[in-house]
Amino acid sequence: MYARINLIKIKDDKKEQAMSMMTEEIIPSYEGTEGLLSMGAVMCDDTTGLNMSIWTDKASSDATESNLQSNIEKGAEILDGAPEIYRGDLALGAIYEDRPADSGEGDYARVVFAKVESEEAVTNFLKEKIFPIYKEAEGIYVAGFVMDGDTAVSWNFWESEEAANKAIPKFEEALSSAEGVFVDEPIPYTGSFYAGKNWIDFPKGMQG
Repeated sequence: MYARINLIKIKDDKKEQAMSMMTEEIIPSYEGTEGLLSMGAVMCDDTTGLNMSIWTDKASSDATESNLQSNIEKGAEILDGAPEIYRGDLALGAIYEDRPADSGEGDYARVVFAKVESEEAVTNFLKEKIFPIYKEAEGIYVAGFVMDGDTAVSWNFWESEEAANKAIPKFEEALSSAEGVFVDEPIPYTGSFYAGKNWIDFPKGMQG
């Protein structure tokens, strides 16, 4: 599988307009797109948003590049600069609870961006230190990770903010022993999916 993550900055007082555009125009514009498995949007605060999509492969994502650019142009009055777009093959991924088609709205997301020393170092760290925390956590639905250049983007989706917050001390403890993995402190973005859809069933136990 392949992921595309857009980190979006929004002009002051444009939050509601941005959410409306995503819900009513952008996500519907991808309906029926070959190879698109899931798409969702999160508002992290009044001026920061995330749009995430999961695809069968890179070719499927690349085939929609013109639609992506068209939507960015439509949002020119809303966006505060061009989105930061991260792409990559899923290096690690797991489904911890069944996520049926048409579900997704309301899930609480933590998406973490980090500059890393190497793909091997961060992959080993996540595999050995972070994914075992996910496996034992209550209320987690999905986790995944991609590399784009020297940036690692990892995500975890939960039934609630409360469930996610219970795991944070364990994440922080693991990060305290992550010498030689990160160039800078990882930056988390959080919020609930206000719009989104799974076009397929993601069964529990499915690996990326």
